[in-house]
Amino acid sequence: MPYVNPTTGSYRVMNSVRKKDEPPKTTLGKDDFLKLLMVQLTNQDPLKPMEDKEFIAQMAQFSTLEQITNMAKEMSTLNKINSYSLLGKKVKFHYYDEGDQEGTVTGVKFTEAGVKLEIDDGKYEISMDDVFEVDNTTGSVDQTMGG
Repeated sequence: MPYVNPTTGSYRVMNSVRKKDEPPKTTLGKDDFLKLLMVQLTNQDPLKPMEDKEFIAQMAQFSTLEQITNMAKEMSTLNKINSYSLLGKKVKFHYYDEGDQEGTVTGVKFTEAGVKLEIDDGKYEISMDDVFEVDNTTGSVDQTMGG
């Protein structure tokens, strides 16, 4: 719950409801933004209301935050769909200190950290970001990914 000091205008967000093992929240989401805006509007000085420019700027920030959140969800979905297209394909990838490796994608996992590809029946488990080359079944380069 946001708290706004009416004298100084400073604010802080207090997390009153949190799971036992959940770490404290370090960033503000769109719900926090709306709560903060409501607290500001509720506690503003009636003789000095918030300027139109300030209010419009805050609403624009909220709109931008919401659009970025939606775009991140869409990118995550696209990444999952793209990962299925790699099943059965030979890939070249960076693997920690072992350097560049290659193998066949035999599985796809979805974890909190993102999409993980299983290579050669579990010999390797890598992130899609580690893949830098994908070969077709014919052996020609199909796609180059960032790396």
